[in-house]
Order: sequence, then C-alpha cells, then structure tokens
Amino acid sequence: MITLRWLSLFLFILIMGVFFQGYRSWELLASAALLALVLFWTCGAFTRDVWFGSPEQDAECARIDAELDALDRTYP
Repeated sequence: MITLRWLSLFLFILIMGVFFQGYRSWELLASAALLALVLFWTCGAFTRDVWFGSPEQDAECARIDAELDALDRTYP
C-alpha cells in the first residue's frame, strides 16, 4: 500500500509538471484525477471514521443532544 501511495504521488507530480509545461489533454487530466483518487484511497480518506467520526464519538454526540433536548423541555 505504501509503494502504491508513493508511486501514485510521483506519477501525479510528474503529470502535473507536464501539464503545466504546456502539454494539455483530457487524458492527462483524467489520469491525474485517477491518481488523486488512488492517493486519497491509500491514505484512508474514504473510511467512515474520516468523514463521520468513530462510533464512540457518535454515541457521545447523541448523549449531548439528548441532554440539550432535556434542557430545552425543562426551560422552554
């Protein structure tokens, strides 16, 4: 996984360098986008914990929401 991450990063930088040197095509942009997705995937950016938090954190938020709702009902 680490090798794939470094290879993707190297190829992404290489493609962006070629792109900024003036050679522009849809194929370069598509391959750069694919490599960016591979980089995010290998870094764990598509796991649930990154976007939504851990189950423990969700439980704590639910507990705090319940306490705030109880306070709203107590002091309208």
